[in-house]
Amino acid sequence: MDMAKRSAEDELEDFLKEIMAKANKELKRRIEDPQSHAWKEALKRLWHPAIGHFKNLHPEYEVTDFLDGKRYIDLAYIRPPYRIAFEIDGRSPPSEGCIPAGFLQ
Repeated sequence: MDMAKRSAEDELEDFLKEIMAKANKELKRRIEDPQSHAWKEALKRLWHPAIGHFKNLHPEYEVTDFLDGKRYIDLAYIRPPYRIAFEIDGRSPPSEGCIPAGFLQ
């Protein structure tokens, strides 16, 4: 295995361990969910090669919508003044009725 890929995998593992150590029950459940595979791969294959670290990233970031409901963003990059949301796997409100297997066809 080449060093760049191994480094990204190792850093992602360390990043997730750090998050899980501080996470509440819901965040742990969401990070361990097999549906989180897409954003984890995006971090390894896109984010790490481009940025080189996972600082300021928040997986499964909870936000309150305008109706006081809770929504979860796959990844949030928060470094004032920047606040950027990344939806990797399509689990956003507009796609609630979609069947994930349908995206593979």
